Amino acid sequence: MPASPISTTLKPPGGLSPPPSGAVGPTIQLPPWLSKAKDAITSTRQWHKLVREIQSRVAKDLAQRGLKFSDLNPYEQQALVEQVHSDLTREDHDIVGNFEKALNGVCDTEMAAEVRRVAPAEDDAEGNAGKAGSGTGEANVANEPGTDPAEALTSASKIVSVATTAVISLLEQLPPEHRALTRLMLGQPFPEPLRPKAWALSLKHASARKEYEETLARRRVDTISTMDVQITQECQSFLQTPIGGASIYTRRRLMMMKSTLSYHHTLMMQRGEGATTLPQRVMFLITPVVYVYTGGRNPGQELAPKEEAEFLVTLIEAWECMVRNDFGVNTFKDGEEYASLARGGGLD
Repeated sequence: MPASPISTTLKPPGGLSPPPSGAVGPTIQLPPWLSKAKDAITSTRQWHKLVREIQSRVAKDLAQRGLKFSDLNPYEQQALVEQVHSDLTREDHDIVGNFEKALNGVCDTEMAAEVRRVAPAEDDAEGNAGKAGSGTGEANVANEPGTDPAEALTSASKIVSVATTAVISLLEQLPPEHRALTRLMLGQPFPEPLRPKAWALSLKHASARKEYEETLARRRVDTISTMDVQITQECQSFLQTPIGGASIYTRRRLMMMKSTLSYHHTLMMQRGEGATTLPQRVMFLITPVVYVYTGGRNPGQELAPKEEAEFLVTLIEAWECMVRNDFGVNTFKDGEEYASLARGGGLD
């Protein structure tokens, strides 16, 4: 499981400094309200009681084994602290219960204050929801996947939006070796605002992104396939075909989908793996990514040109990450291995 916040803030017995985690710095900072909540909870007596209890149990365990905390490597130190905290939780210890109550109270208070900040009182009435649509602060960034700057959020959905931003910022704090565990959430019921951001957290491929950006800056035409018109027609036909009883077609989805596949096809051609037609399985693979990134059931409007271009870069990075890491690079090659994969996923 991902590391508990206990192990990253607890000072080991003897006053030693916490071990370095080796984690790469997060790319998303904690929202101000969550940082405030963190400072508040670590100032409570419930927190200090919990820390002292963990320190006491860690020291006792080490003494029984004739060891010092510094004798352990960073992973062993973290594992020991995690085990002690797990034991306390399993015992249903009063110290843990009291801390969790304090934690819930602080988070509820700070989140309520943040929701009031982004949702004025007159926004409580659903009919007036649109009046506060532009005041969502850091929870509504124009070029994030799935975000619509013009969306008029109800008070309930503002709570979800605030919580979603907090969850993603916390996931960004995880060391790289733990982030892969977030894939366990794929296919699970998500609040809709969380899904695109969670996908974007996993579908990162720095070299693919850089490759596209450099090609675009050098010669834009090199990002467009010689089959661009045909790819556009096939994408439009696929998007307009009812899925689950309804079409998911929008002009923006069409442009994003065809631009992504057009660029991807140029890469296939460079490797001598291009084809004169796109296998339909490719459409099945890319459609969920396009659908989620563009807002799911509530597709957003087109953004300003610069923001739309940045959004396309993010979408291309996600698609390239998926096909390179999970399905291999031979997406357009009609091989038995890929055909078996498609059949196994129910795509044919």
